[in-house]
Amino acid sequence: MCDESNHDDSEELKRRQFLKIGVASAAAAGLGASSTTAHAASDPYAPPAKPALPPSDMVLNLKRTALVVTDPQVDFLSPDGVTWGVVGESVTHHNTVANLGRLFEAAKKVDMTVAISSHSY
Repeated sequence: MCDESNHDDSEELKRRQFLKIGVASAAAAGLGASSTTAHAASDPYAPPAKPALPPSDMVLNLKRTALVVTDPQVDFLSPDGVTWGVVGESVTHHNTVANLGRLFEAAKKVDMTVAISSHSY
């Protein structure tokens, strides 16, 4: 949310705009070209026809916003990972790796802080 007393339009971006920038960036970079085409026909970020909640007026203040990715492990995101047999179909179906790439690309475009927490023993 933004602080109305310190409102700076140049540093704010609506959530849907941020997500669409990510999709456009991925398309321009050639990430997941076939899945991008499929998503363009049915915009997954378009408002639902019958929303269950009132519309959000949330605005991202980029000075106070970060993309946080928790524990992206090869074991879950790659066919070479030990858990791929359990989660691979879901990761593929939901384009998880390409979507992470889109998020990183969108964050980079708007100079947003990115934090990736790794899991370690």
